[in-house]
Amino acid sequence: MSHKDNNQKSSKTAMLAAFHRALANHEFNNNEIHGPDHLSRFFLPSFKRFILNFTFIRSLVKAKLKKIIPGMDELMIARTAFYDGLFKDALNNNFPQIVLLGAGYDTRILRFADLNNATRIIELDVLSTQNNKKKCLEKANIRIPEHVTLTSVDFNKESIPDVLEKAGYDRHLKTLFIWEGVTMYLEPASVDRTLEVVTRFSNSDSIIAFDYLVTIPSGEINNWYGVKEILQIMKKQYGDEKFIFSIDEGKIGIFLDERGLKMTEHFDSRTLEKKFLTRKDGSLIGNMMAAYGIVTAMMK
Repeated sequence: MSHKDNNQKSSKTAMLAAFHRALANHEFNNNEIHGPDHLSRFFLPSFKRFILNFTFIRSLVKAKLKKIIPGMDELMIARTAFYDGLFKDALNNNFPQIVLLGAGYDTRILRFADLNNATRIIELDVLSTQNNKKKCLEKANIRIPEHVTLTSVDFNKESIPDVLEKAGYDRHLKTLFIWEGVTMYLEPASVDRTLEVVTRFSNSDSIIAFDYLVTIPSGEINNWYGVKEILQIMKKQYGDEKFIFSIDEGKIGIFLDERGLKMTEHFDSRTLEKKFLTRKDGSLIGNMMAAYGIVTAMMK
């Protein structure tokens, strides 16, 4: 997602993620590999939706993507599957509140609406991306559920607690915070301020889940699958959405502890592959980009 001025164009990286999810829905629309998103196609330009309809063209696109950004397709599948599971668990366990910090073109509020009994859901994102999301859903005749509130925010400039409060957030309710695909684009101070929402402005039983990039010395980039290529493509095609933030390898627990949080679950690239990219026969659909992790945490 983009985290610059609210008047700028909608996020290119959020659109890229939507395309990967739509592609996965065509390739793995079964119970063997999880993570497809049958609604993500509605956010795509017409020519990309056209591409998705043809197996041969999809194969060519996947081959090209694998060459340009190896492991990204697999990363998006695993990432989507992880957060889908977390979101569904929260609804099934009747969490009173879910907050999506930087929702992009996420569709969980729609795909899992039938699981929602009375959970309040708030989506935050930059105004440009959020407006485009609303426009695409309206064009597809898809209504946003009444229990969902979409609110714009600039993570680098605005007070998250203030924005949430205006959106109807109740700090006294147990909350699941999903912070998907965001931290890497933020300044370190913005990451800290957002984590403080959990430690200072939420119920003590609340949970936050977020993904992050691992810090890699420049001389070791070639040793990490897909990293060199993603850095090149980000610089070339997504210059307005730069990778800024990362966490040293093996230091995520310390990072959280220093900010008043305790780690409850952690996945690196390899463990994500094992859990979400493995077929029933034990084979992998492919390797995901390295130097990536997802963590869940609570207040200490």
